[in-house]
Amino acid sequence: MSNIYFAGSGGGGLDPDDCTATPAQVLEGHTAGVNGNDDPVEGTMPYQKQEGTLNCGQSSIILPGYHDGTRSITANSLASQTPGTASAANIYPGKTAWVNGNKVTGTMTTQGGGTYTAGTADKTVVPANRFVTGNVVVKGDANLTAGNIKKGVKIMGITGTKISNIKLSFIPSFLNRKEAFLCP
Repeated sequence: MSNIYFAGSGGGGLDPDDCTATPAQVLEGHTAGVNGNDDPVEGTMPYQKQEGTLNCGQSSIILPGYHDGTRSITANSLASQTPGTASAANIYPGKTAWVNGNKVTGTMTTQGGGTYTAGTADKTVVPANRFVTGNVVVKGDANLTAGNIKKGVKIMGITGTKISNIKLSFIPSFLNRKEAFLCP
């Protein structure tokens, strides 16, 4: 069997001075007995439905109020924030970059500078896909002029204009005769 107890004479209920809540601590749309009020009070605490997404470096202020635990703020993936097409071979050695969410350390081939002289054959001074760390100089020659190149001959894009002077030291001896013949 159960026992039932009845409150003594007088009114029942809560003593407002025993309550610690304020209207700001009671959810909007609900009433409660709160400190300092003899009658129930309408709550003023907002019901937050905060949601969203964040990128690196962003933040979100959590708004005051009631959160029911079913909402979330999600960070976007690093891959979605670092789109790219670079590979390790495209990045300077020892340098790093984030590409599609992955940290990539550079392995690009490098080459120092240098001085090169033109010759009779093509020279590849800097191969493809290299980073040059110094000046690449192809030496010129001040004597490479049209006047120093035989007429009609083209050297490195310069067409010669020089007509050779032919010394014919034997001609004076022939000129003592009445006839002289030059054969081509």
